[in-house]
Order: sequence, then C-alpha cells, then structure tokens
Amino acid sequence: IADGFYFTISYPGFSGASLLEELLCYGIAAITLDITGSERHEGLRACVSQVRHDQMDVLAERLKLFRENHPVAGE
Repeated sequence: IADGFYFTISYPGFSGASLLEELLCYGIAAITLDITGSERHEGLRACVSQVRHDQMDVLAERLKLFRENHPVAGE
C-alpha cells in the first residue's frame, strides 16, 4: 500500500547507498532504488506525504546544509 507522494532523487558523486547513508546524517530518510524494482539503480525514493507544512523550513535547511557540504563541481 502506498500512501504519499514519492520523488526519485540522485546526487552527483554518490551511489544510491552512499547518498542514503549521508542523508541520514542530516535526518533525511529514503530507500535505495535497487530494492524498489526500478531499472535505475543509482538513486533514492523519498516520500514527502508525511512532511507537514510546518516542517518544510526544517527540511529546506537540512537540504541547504547538505548542498553546502557537498558542492557540485562546475556550479
């Protein structure tokens, strides 16, 4: 049973497993694509249905910090 809205995400320089491990350090959870039956294996599935509107600022701050700590070359 699925209850929510799911995003497929990836980030340069990270495998699905290594991205999941790193995002957990920022309090963000997901599942790797390789266990979902996806043909893509380098990425994650993240569900946002349980993220309340009043939590969006916290999520944005955590993602901003992740990006600051993991800059993408050429940007």
